[in-house]
Amino acid sequence: MDLERSLEQAIQQALRAVSPSIQLILRRGLPDALYEAYVFSLVLRAFQSLGARVLLQGMRGASGPFVFRGSPGRLHSSLHNYGYASCSYRGRELEVHVDVQFLGTSRVLHEIDVAVVDSDEAQRSRRDRQDPASRYTRCAFECKLYGGTLGTHLIRTFTGLLDDMGELIVAVFASNQASQTIARFCSAKRSRPCFADQLTPFDYEAENRFVGYTATSLRKWLG
Repeated sequence: MDLERSLEQAIQQALRAVSPSIQLILRRGLPDALYEAYVFSLVLRAFQSLGARVLLQGMRGASGPFVFRGSPGRLHSSLHNYGYASCSYRGRELEVHVDVQFLGTSRVLHEIDVAVVDSDEAQRSRRDRQDPASRYTRCAFECKLYGGTLGTHLIRTFTGLLDDMGELIVAVFASNQASQTIARFCSAKRSRPCFADQLTPFDYEAENRFVGYTATSLRKWLG
């Protein structure tokens, strides 16, 4: 089975475990968009492993298709029934989004491939039609599906974005590829993102490491 088909099946399986009758739509069915949706599904698995309540929502309500943007957009956009997940755990309400833009501390907009944000801030964004503020963003996941060598500029760009987002609970650079250079860069300082390498449905150990790391970090933060 090729990687793209495997990603599609992993996404469908994970989301239908949350909502069995869900209809999924990928507006931009390219491999990189599939990979972002796949990482989104793994983040939901992390919340579920904690015993969190996970619900799939849409900009036009819980009914209707669950639409992945496939390219950067505004959280409050209602052009389509863009999907997100609501997660409740130990009294904390959070949302998981794909391809949403956040307003950094410099007042510059940044796209985050997969993000976890406070539910109150996401609701404010939808109500007031304003971009969510970075200080309410709790997790950021950069997703890179590559067929060749990962360049160090990719991790440096992501690290620069993180510097403008404030303090995060989880920051992960995820890729289907391995890279000794990026691994060394990420491990050099505790403040740098975690490198989740070789993350695909073909590697269960890599998936379990990613889910375990995300869940453990969330549990420590949420108490």
